Amino acid sequence: MTDDILTNLSRAFDELALPAHAKLYLACSGGRDSLALAYACFLLYKQGKMIRLPTILHVHHGWQAANDAWMQLVHRWAIEHGFDCQILRITLAKNSETHARDARYQAFGLVMNQGDVLMLAHHANDQAETVLMRLVSGAGLQGLSGMKVWQAKTVHTDETTKTINLWRPWLKISRDQISQFAKAHALPYVDDVTNTDPAYARGRIRQDILPHLFGTQS
Repeated sequence: MTDDILTNLSRAFDELALPAHAKLYLACSGGRDSLALAYACFLLYKQGKMIRLPTILHVHHGWQAANDAWMQLVHRWAIEHGFDCQILRITLAKNSETHARDARYQAFGLVMNQGDVLMLAHHANDQAETVLMRLVSGAGLQGLSGMKVWQAKTVHTDETTKTINLWRPWLKISRDQISQFAKAHALPYVDDVTNTDPAYARGRIRQDILPHLFGTQS
């Protein structure tokens, strides 16, 4: 399982062709998926299959009591493994998934330059959830497209508007594969209870719909 994870990511890097001027970042919440992606990068770097490690970006939302602990965990872990790490603090006007996501991208845009690349740990299960959410919300056939492995994202800040590149190398990797990888390497990830909270649309889909479709539990 570890070999599958690393082989997939190594091939993705081989196909990336990162522009010389572009800097590589990795969004890490401290959760299982993003910490596993960071650790996979660390292993490939140690094997000489990556020229440099990405800079880890952690967003402190300030809306849960545990946010300080998550921030400290990510920062400590990143430094111990040789990553540069930047903490980005945001203030949310309202507690919603969409608002939080937009605020995160705005924060990323403050530190990233035009053309830089941000690694995201979205996986195959996230893709299925995203398609269902879009269909339920009335996106129609357009919703079937789901998330793209490579996406140019325009972000707006107070100072400027710029385009950054979002890269999702694990869209064909399952949550179960990542869970086994994280367990095998005893990664100290945190569980965000909002991911399965039925108060949020994604939480309801993850808990109530997908298990019935695929005969599994999240």
